[in-house]
Amino acid sequence: MGACILCGKSAGFFYSLHKSCYELYQASEGELTKIIKEQLGQSTYTQLAEMLQIHVANYGFTKEASQRTLIRALESFSNENLEKIPDQSYSDWLMLLKELMLDESLFINKNFIIQQESHFIIKSIRNGILPASNANSANFSVELSSNEVMRWCFSSCHVEQIKPKQEQANWSVIKQIIDNTLPSKRKNLFESNEIGEGKIWLTNLCIYYESNDGVNAIEYKNIYSCTPIKSGIKLQSKELQSRPQCFYCEDGILLFEFIQYALKT
Repeated sequence: MGACILCGKSAGFFYSLHKSCYELYQASEGELTKIIKEQLGQSTYTQLAEMLQIHVANYGFTKEASQRTLIRALESFSNENLEKIPDQSYSDWLMLLKELMLDESLFINKNFIIQQESHFIIKSIRNGILPASNANSANFSVELSSNEVMRWCFSSCHVEQIKPKQEQANWSVIKQIIDNTLPSKRKNLFESNEIGEGKIWLTNLCIYYESNDGVNAIEYKNIYSCTPIKSGIKLQSKELQSRPQCFYCEDGILLFEFIQYALKT
């Protein structure tokens, strides 16, 4: 006898989901999102957390399925409403996430909580206000110059380098521009190669990528283009023989905003 993946009870031979449980699950996202919309800023975050937990408990799902149900609603609410949340309700949103004590490994986006916490910082940077640094230059393996200040550290990163699959022709900025005009069937001539994992350190002068192989630096003045991509950015240097590099981290939007700020100032 198969067990229902939502309630954990027998679903009959060759079945792993009750129709009624599936219908509850499908309706849950809208129901829970509505509660958050209506109560965030109106009730305390502890009251709202209790409302959500009681509502989910009424579905009769297993502990893991209940958490996944609630997480799906939180991710949906964030995607649709995070930009609209008034500043006075934003702290309640963050406290709600902490109060719920969810298993972060169950989130589709493993960096969801970190990105919710970064949202206010992103808004500040867009308004020309830098946050207090989260990094201590004493923990960095390179000594900064006298006029250099540490701004931020992204601790979970990896870098990929884009290059032609066939190396007969040298790479250049001009070739990247041409590539951007190629039809999609031609773009498969390029591939991404993993460089390694490490940390990204941002100062007022440079982007540093620190890994087991050492530290590489890119000065902002040498950046030709910075493009946001999923979970990171793509950088192209002004150097003629340089190849684009993709930097991935726990919050690609925050990384992009820091670099945009540096390029404008």
